This record gives sequence, structure tokens and C-alpha cells, in this order.
Amino acid sequence: MPEVNMRKLFYLILVLIFAASCGNRRSEVPFTKENAMQKFLEMSPEQGASFYAKNRLAYSFLDSFYRDSIFPAVTNCSYNELKNINTALKNTPLTGIAEVYFDEARKMYLKDIHAEIINNVHLQKQVFEKEVMPLMEIELNSMVTDDMENVIDKYAGGFLNYRKLEFFFGKDGKDFKELWKKYVHVQSYSERMNKYVEAYLDSICKFQEDYLYSVTGRKINKKLRIDIPYIPINISSDILGQVNEFTKGEKMAMTTELIKDYAAPVVIGALTGGVGSVIYEIGNTSYDVYDLYQEIENEEVEPEEQLLSVCVEEINDEIKKQYFQAVQHAVMNRIENSNQVLYNLILFAL
Repeated sequence: MPEVNMRKLFYLILVLIFAASCGNRRSEVPFTKENAMQKFLEMSPEQGASFYAKNRLAYSFLDSFYRDSIFPAVTNCSYNELKNINTALKNTPLTGIAEVYFDEARKMYLKDIHAEIINNVHLQKQVFEKEVMPLMEIELNSMVTDDMENVIDKYAGGFLNYRKLEFFFGKDGKDFKELWKKYVHVQSYSERMNKYVEAYLDSICKFQEDYLYSVTGRKINKKLRIDIPYIPINISSDILGQVNEFTKGEKMAMTTELIKDYAAPVVIGALTGGVGSVIYEIGNTSYDVYDLYQEIENEEVEPEEQLLSVCVEEINDEIKKQYFQAVQHAVMNRIENSNQVLYNLILFAL
């Protein structure tokens, strides 16, 4: 008995579903030539094209109606809409016409994309030249200055500049050159500069990935790498000449100070019974004060500072000529080539 009741219940549900389906069919407005326009207005252009392609054989009026009343408005759609519409209209009388409009829209779309990419190339180059390279130059100048200060200190510094005493025992440009090799860290310069270049190229990659996705909906992982030249910093004959001039000048200055401070008072004291040495010290003190005043007034720099300035300036000039020009050229080419690849990817995807 319970099994019979369950069977009746099942049939009752089927009857209700069938009745509801029939009721919905009866409530639907039949698709006619008179209400066709309203039907298409309720759909997007892409949905309308698909509806037309699927139902054109069922309604004899649909081919002429869609061609004359709907398709002229469809031709003003965007590229992406026309792409889907063109696909939907394959195997319909409008397939060739739709393809012509789609090809024209694609051509204009690619033209706009190409112009935008060219503008991006210009901006990316400009940012590297105006923003990134000056930061690299400042960073490198700071590193060179630190290393050269260390080299000069090892050569002529120490407590009370005691290392200058070695000048009297033959210390010269050869020793400076050895210190240069030891304390000028060329490899660290290259590594630091490479990080600037790689970080900037990575930012361009990320931008291009996002741009490609926004245009085509496709994802890609890009990497931009270039062979960054090694930074050439070799001690020049000009710098060695400056070092030797500095060494001779400091030897002469130390000799003069030695005579003035020690030998002259002893000789004068011996000849005058000590009175002359007191007068000499008073005059010597006055001379030192006057000499210091003249240095301040003339803004004279210390020999070490002058040597540092010459070394740093020449090194920076050499780096600019041989390294930064090469890096700039390599990055500019990489920017151009990568954007050409980006455009080609878009061209194949659209």
C-alpha cells in the first residue's frame, strides 16, 4: 500500500511540472516580425547576433530584418564586440560583410595600440635617462669617493698623518697603485649598478604583462635581462702623476716645517744665546696665523682633498664615457625590442 501511494505521488509531481511548463509556454509572447525589434533591444549586440544565427532558419523574416534593421547599428560596436559578433555570424548570409567591418575595426584598434606602445617606449626611455641614471651616478660617485678616501688615508693618513713619513723612504705612485687594487671595489660597483638596471627592467616587464592582459586577456611571464658591461676603473697615468706631485709636495712641506720648527730655532738660539730663538718663535707664530688666515680667505683646500677631488673626478669621467654610455645604449635597445615583442604578441592574439 505505501508503495502505491508513492507511485501516485510521483505521477502527481510529473503532472504538475508538465502543467507549469505548458502554462509558461502559453504565457510567452510569440516571436514575430512586429515584436522583433523589442526582442533585439533587450539583448546586447553579441547576444542579438547569436540569437539571429540560431533562429534564422526558424523565422523566414529574420535574415532581412536583422540585415536591414539591426546590423547597421552593430557596425558601430567596439573591436571586442565585433570580434564576438563576427564569430557568431559565421555561416550566415552576413558572414563576409561582418568580417569586413571586423577587419577594419581590428586595423584601427591595432593602430591605436601601436601608437600607445610607441609613446610608452618614449616614456620608459625618458624615465631611465632622467630618473634612474642620475640615481646610479650619485650612488656610484658615493662609492668611489668612499673607496678613494680610504686609499688616500692608507697612503698618506693615519694618526697625525704618520704614513707621510714613508715618503722619505721611497713611497710613491707604485705603492698608491697597489692600494688602489686592494681597496677600490670594482666588482661591488658593477653589482650595485646591475640592481638598479634589473629593478627598472622588472618594472617594465610587470607593466607589459598587465598591458597584454588588459588588451588580449592573456597572461604571460616576461623577463628582461641584458648583458651589463663590467665597470672599467683602471688607474691612469694622470692620476699617478697627481699622486707623485702630491708626494713631492708633502715631502717638501714636511721638510720646510721641520726646518722652521726645529732646525732654525736651534741654530738661531746657538748664535744669539737663546734670545733670538724667542723672537723667532713669536714671528713664527705670527706667520702661522697669517698663513691660516690666507688659506681661509683664498678658500684653499688641503692637498689630500685636492688629490681626492682629482681622482674621483677622473674616475667618474671614465665611468660615464665607458660604462654609463654602454648601459644606456643597452637599456634603450632592450626597451625598444621588448615593446616590439609586446606588440607582436598582441598582433597574434587579436
